[in-house]
Amino acid sequence: MTLTGSIVALLFFLLQGGTTWPWLSLPSFGLLVLCLVLVAAFLFQEQRAPDPILPLSLFTNRIIAVSSLGGIVLGILMFGITSYVPLFVQGVQGGTASSAGITLGPLLLAWPIAATISGRVVIRYGYRFTSVLGMAFAAIGTGMITLFTAGTSLPFIVIAMFIIGTGLGLSSTAFILSVQNAVPWKLRGVATATTQFVRTIGGMIGVALMGTILNAQMASRFPAIFARSPAATATLPKNVSQSNVLLTPDVRNTLPIDFLHQLQSAFSQSLFWVYALVFAFAAIGVALMFLFPGGRADKYSYKSTQAASNDTPGESREVEAEHSLTNTLS
Repeated sequence: MTLTGSIVALLFFLLQGGTTWPWLSLPSFGLLVLCLVLVAAFLFQEQRAPDPILPLSLFTNRIIAVSSLGGIVLGILMFGITSYVPLFVQGVQGGTASSAGITLGPLLLAWPIAATISGRVVIRYGYRFTSVLGMAFAAIGTGMITLFTAGTSLPFIVIAMFIIGTGLGLSSTAFILSVQNAVPWKLRGVATATTQFVRTIGGMIGVALMGTILNAQMASRFPAIFARSPAATATLPKNVSQSNVLLTPDVRNTLPIDFLHQLQSAFSQSLFWVYALVFAFAAIGVALMFLFPGGRADKYSYKSTQAASNDTPGESREVEAEHSLTNTLS
């Protein structure tokens, strides 16, 4: 309850602040304080629980800690891209909801292909190399989406999404493998679930933050455009808000061309700041991945580290650890 409550309070803080009430207001301050108090209560409870939901001791392991940070970034990128790139195609380029959804196809195609390859790359080159490579691909792809304009061609969008999908696929497999092989068998379930959990939390918070930025940017641009075009504004249905005009085809098709282009330009400029934030997180992700230990992955498996503490001969340790990592992939 404490963890769920803290997340809900944070989401309300991000989504309602600056719109329903000012950022510097009692409701915003109250939600932020409530979030911090509930997080502290959750950590206090987990430290003393005999069977904790989220074993905090896992995060003392460097590999798990870095994988969790990477999972948060991965969640932000995944949820951010899948939420806001279709908005660009539909709102700025005038596509339908179906065509906007199709733009996710290259990402969804590249992800499993890269994830399959990633396992072998991890065995050969290690966690650091694979995760840095994956985040670098993601950074390149998200850098490309910051260049999106109303005139951006479909091939450019497809290539950007394919590159992002490749990066996410490489990284996600590296994170899962690193966590699963850093703990004994009895903890693999909870360790894997923890990785998935932090990815989801990162995505939720990231999307809420991006929504806050988009709303703020649109609020600073759209009202002036509507005010300059009272005739066009008067023809809009009462049940369609300013922010949804471009996303409602029946309404969008009735707008005067000049008015439509102004709205599309303003929407594109607003989305740019969302994409810039996504790119910033991808760049941070690249830097974080260098915190992974270098070298072959089998050196850092649980069996290998336990054998090292028991002075097991080095060659037999490596063979056993590599077999363990290979079994995880199969």
